[in-house]
Amino acid sequence: MLDDEAPSSRLVGQAAEAAEASFLSAADDPVYVEAVRILAVLAQSGTSDALGPALRREGLDLDRSESLLDLLHAVSTRLDEVGRSGGKTSDLGELARRSLLGTLHAMLVDRMPGLFTEERGDLANALGAFSGPDGFSALARGFFTRMTSETLAYWLERTLGAHVGDPGRRDAFDAALDQYSAEATRMIKEFSVGWFAKNALFSDGVPAHKTRGFAAIAFKKINDELKRKSEVDA
Repeated sequence: MLDDEAPSSRLVGQAAEAAEASFLSAADDPVYVEAVRILAVLAQSGTSDALGPALRREGLDLDRSESLLDLLHAVSTRLDEVGRSGGKTSDLGELARRSLLGTLHAMLVDRMPGLFTEERGDLANALGAFSGPDGFSALARGFFTRMTSETLAYWLERTLGAHVGDPGRRDAFDAALDQYSAEATRMIKEFSVGWFAKNALFSDGVPAHKTRGFAAIAFKKINDELKRKSEVDA
């Protein structure tokens, strides 16, 4: 199937089957669960008048300059701490870290004046666009789309190099895989809005046990959709 010019739904379905155990056991990985919790924390903090203190209460030690790079560093440090306290690291946790940092950078950088021209308050303004249920939904879908693509690519990686070696063709393959992942995460939008409104909108902080259930169901929904699409297109 990798000899085709782009990933077919059948190929994506096969990768989803290979990754199914990872998808369904993801909520057992503390780094993945923490990554999802951080998304909810950021959607809460977007309405705060004091961004730094709000994030520090949730374990994100944001520097006083409150820049985008400081936020990414604080998130990475927090995920490191959770990984160490969990007693082990996993490939899934590393995929979650990479996906979260990539999502935050991609979604916030365009709302910033520039990495070298930031002023205090710019990050808070950027995060404000992702506050509340709709903001959390946008962040969550961006994260799950990226992580789904990363997870599927992880299961294909050993054979991708041999069958899709040309850089231009590999770029096209990756873009198509991203598109499949985006289509598979459409249901996350509505699901995320309802979950945040019920569990985080009027809460003081976001405990891990609440996000664990959301994190588990989200990946199950995505995996089911990938397999459904594969069967329909077969």
